[in-house]
Amino acid sequence: MSATIDYYENNLGAEPAIIAFWTFLNLGFPSEEAETMKEKDIIPYINTMPGHEKWPKSYSPNDFVRSRYDWYIKKLAEDALAFGEKYRGFFFTTMVEFNASWWVWS
Repeated sequence: MSATIDYYENNLGAEPAIIAFWTFLNLGFPSEEAETMKEKDIIPYINTMPGHEKWPKSYSPNDFVRSRYDWYIKKLAEDALAFGEKYRGFFFTTMVEFNASWWVWS
């Protein structure tokens, strides 16, 4: 993440206020990346997705609907809450592009 921040700083001539990035639910809450941003006063915008059947180690949205990963969602929420309590504001989105035909949750 530091390299990404440096890239934006060098090309914009200023630190960004917000950085949006994608991650996958199977990787958990991206605490390290989010902390790196907050240490530079950048607001993290975390886009997280369950995955796709063709991606290794991904979760199917149907698994979530059937409550197979409730424990995992709870852990992710607890980690997000702990981050928010320590560092304050951040943005968090799941399963983007509901109107797109290329995602299994669309």
